[in-house]
Parts: sequence; C-alpha cells; structure tokens
Amino acid sequence: MSQAFVYLAYLPAVTFWGLDGYFLWQERLFRGLYDKVRVGSEAAVDFSMKTTRTEKWFESWAGAALSATLIAFHGAVVVSILVAMLLPCWMR
Repeated sequence: MSQAFVYLAYLPAVTFWGLDGYFLWQERLFRGLYDKVRVGSEAAVDFSMKTTRTEKWFESWAGAALSATLIAFHGAVVVSILVAMLLPCWMR
C-alpha cells in the first residue's frame, strides 16, 4: 500500500470530524433556543430562528467537535489510519 494513500485518508477523516462537530454544535444551539422559547412567555415569542452564540467553550464548535462521542468515533478512525500507516513498518 502506498504511503501517500494512507496520508490522503487523513483528509476525509478530519473533514468529517469537523462537519460532525459543526452539526452537533448547531443542534446544541437550537436546543438552547428551544429551551429559551419553552420557558418564556407566549407574548415574548418572536418566531426568530436565530441562535445566539455564547462565550462558553463547551458551547462552541471546537467544544462540540471534542465531545466524548465524537472523539471516540472519529478518534478510532484516525487511530485506524495510523495503524494502517505503521503496519508496513511493523511487518518488515
């Protein structure tokens, strides 16, 4: 197996990790918006779908990408690519 193909495998792995983190972050923002509307008064509802970004790290894109579930899933993919990259060295 060519080493270049193994290095090339990191690109989609990291890209999909970032995309999963982005969509998880968006889901968290919409859940926060839902909770804000749910507990507020009916007169205060403006039907806006704007999500407000907070300054808390765990509510950021990076915080979502580094959540335990995404680290477990995508980390396993990255480790598998690393093993495939090092396997020819171990077989010599």
